[in-house]
Amino acid sequence: MAERKEQIWNRYPKVLTDIFSRRREFISRAKVSFEIDQIRRYRNRFSHNGSLLICPKRQMPCHKIHNLLLRMMRELGADSMLEYIKPMDRFDDVFKRGLNLGFITCKI
Repeated sequence: MAERKEQIWNRYPKVLTDIFSRRREFISRAKVSFEIDQIRRYRNRFSHNGSLLICPKRQMPCHKIHNLLLRMMRELGADSMLEYIKPMDRFDDVFKRGLNLGFITCKI
């Protein structure tokens, strides 16, 4: 399996910069893998009825994952989807309310 991955990366060395053409900073496979894994873990928690606002210590805080999702959508060119999502997105309000009530303890 690792050999197949290397064949793909050697054949298409610019694939990440082409996909994430709007990203301002240097992009690496490790960084993209980490970010996608954080999003996957967050989605899994949601799928298993876990808290979306309280993140385990080994995971990125929920507000950072939310920002990561929005940033990744923008970098992938999903601007039209973001236009529909932003008016419905209540994350900031719910997160602030959770902080004020004291059940969210992560640092901002």
